[in-house]
Amino acid sequence: YFALADVLVCPYTEATQSGTIQTALAFDIPVVATRVGGLPESVSDPQSGRLVAPRDPAQLAAAISEVLDRPKAEYAAGIQAFKKRFGWDALVQEVLAA
Repeated sequence: YFALADVLVCPYTEATQSGTIQTALAFDIPVVATRVGGLPESVSDPQSGRLVAPRDPAQLAAAISEVLDRPKAEYAAGIQAFKKRFGWDALVQEVLAA
């Protein structure tokens, strides 16, 4: 499913984290998510997707349209930065530094 997706939409009203966001970014899929809990830590707005206010359907719809209208390749650098920051190499370096 992720390989065929154009965007992941996470319209949470509350959250801590979401493994689906990390999975989507691993598949180079931009994300539209609400600005709740730890979700903003995973989505760099506008580099890897968009962050919107919770419970705002108009803002959510506008962000989804914006992401779908923008070429997917324009999100590549932001998604790669996420992968570098949260990938295995970064984790290993953090563990070794502890």
